Amino acid sequence: MLGMFILMAGITSAGAGQDDAEAEAVRLATRTLSEHLDVDEQSVRLDDVVAVDWPDSSLGCPEPGRSYAPIILSGYRVTLAVNDDERTHRVHVAGTQAVVCDRSGNR
Repeated sequence: MLGMFILMAGITSAGAGQDDAEAEAVRLATRTLSEHLDVDEQSVRLDDVVAVDWPDSSLGCPEPGRSYAPIILSGYRVTLAVNDDERTHRVHVAGTQAVVCDRSGNR
């Protein structure tokens, strides 16, 4: 019975760490978008967040003419909206790196 409790505690802790990483990704995405659009962070709202493994260091938003390291980076695709703006904005986050992507996947 004690072994089962220890195993379940480990599972709960792993989930909590993932929640913390997701929350940090949302905070970084919100800050990045607010700076990109020059709006207050309070005007940015979360629409969706999805865990993603990016296939290279472009985080799914390659700039034309640039090369990217072919390394898998785990992160999040965060979809945000700004008050009084019908558009949604995607911010791709891996660790402390965040990029704002337009609908075509470019920065």
